Amino acid sequence: MVNVRATGPCYVSTPIYYVNDKPHIGHVYTSTLADVYARYQRNLGLDVFLLTGTDEHGLKVCACAGAAGRRGVCHWAHCTGRDKRREGG
Repeated sequence: MVNVRATGPCYVSTPIYYVNDKPHIGHVYTSTLADVYARYQRNLGLDVFLLTGTDEHGLKVCACAGAAGRRGVCHWAHCTGRDKRREGG
């Protein structure tokens, strides 16, 4: 087995999650893997930059929001679980 050590910073990213529907196991899986890998690299002493996020500005999100009878921002809040008061969830 070859032991390769990086000397520069380590960049880790997840896919861009689209908020056209509620999160599923794939979101948790990729985010957890990225976090575990980033923590491992930090334990090795590397500078690590972990990037993750959502795309709440896509046309598909607007189409899904319209089909659900919501405005874009309300649909985003509903799908990300940030609108528990108004949506009854």
